[in-house]
Amino acid sequence: MFRVGLLHRQVQRLHPCGEIFGQDLLQRLGGHRWPFGCDGGTLAPGQRPRRGALPLFRRRQTAYASGRLTIAVRKETRMRVPYTRLSRAELDQQLSPSRSAKDFMGVLARHEAETAALDSAGELARWRDVACGPGARQRYDVTAPRGAAGAPCLVFIHGGFWQEGSKDWSGFAARSCVRAGWAHVGLGYTLAPEAPLAGIVAEIAAALTHLRGHAGDYGINPDRIVLAGHSAGAHLAAAILAGLGGDELPGALAGYVLISGVYDLAPVAASYVNDRLGLSPGEAERLSPLLYWPAADRPVHLLIGADEPDAFRRQSDALALLWGRELRRISLARIPGRDHFDVLDEMTRPGSETWTRILRMGQAG
Repeated sequence: MFRVGLLHRQVQRLHPCGEIFGQDLLQRLGGHRWPFGCDGGTLAPGQRPRRGALPLFRRRQTAYASGRLTIAVRKETRMRVPYTRLSRAELDQQLSPSRSAKDFMGVLARHEAETAALDSAGELARWRDVACGPGARQRYDVTAPRGAAGAPCLVFIHGGFWQEGSKDWSGFAARSCVRAGWAHVGLGYTLAPEAPLAGIVAEIAAALTHLRGHAGDYGINPDRIVLAGHSAGAHLAAAILAGLGGDELPGALAGYVLISGVYDLAPVAASYVNDRLGLSPGEAERLSPLLYWPAADRPVHLLIGADEPDAFRRQSDALALLWGRELRRISLARIPGRDHFDVLDEMTRPGSETWTRILRMGQAG
């Protein structure tokens, strides 16, 4: 419970189930947008929190707006996506997007076929299974225009709750990229439970570092790489921008596209997903991008289908709200009629907001 003293008027409210903390009255009072997670005990009015830091409230009272607004926080509070009023069955349902999707198997089969067809396309330059680490899945596939030099590149990280999926269905946007003069990379990684989530984040960082170091071999400009991820892949991409993969990568990439991701891992750790993932409460905290400020001011575009479960839509809303306090260029697109899987088609639809923003990121890199 939070108590707000505004001009000596006491207001009490409980956050109802399903509301994101950041949408609370506290952020709107006096027109001052103060994101939950900000450590008010160490910030003077007008200051920003340190990038990459774990944002927390630690003090009971903090004065803002020349003393006119006093916020009393009874306990340590963070920007979180509420879930505790859901039963385990309800939470599992919310975090099972295939149950509400129109034809998820059809979408995945189409993406796999489109990726496989790239190998026989003579107009494309292809590099398959480029090793970027010792693991069997630590590989990436490159597709580029023939004779490319200094081309921008879209790197895609697949989803599957870190336990399923493959780069073998990650090339569905490659032809669209090549037609626009871009290269495309489908990134693989070791799956859980063989690798812990912290290890997977480290693998993604290592793969991106390897790609940047060898970008010239594929006609790619290492400063014009845009990182995109879907579902669990969006978490991994956000983790890179949050600095969880090291300090050098966040600002080295030209932009980030986060599609239907999970950024607060507490609900995930309380669901069926964790039966194999094996996240401890501490790991769920440390690996949640929502609990960090972005480590660099880079363009971010969030994409979510309007037909996705509430659990996924709230994750994107929360991250857009919190990181919007720190980033100059951040956008959130909610696409009517799209579910958790066919929302990926927005990446290849000519004229879509997502495709347009990807192109802008590559130009600005």
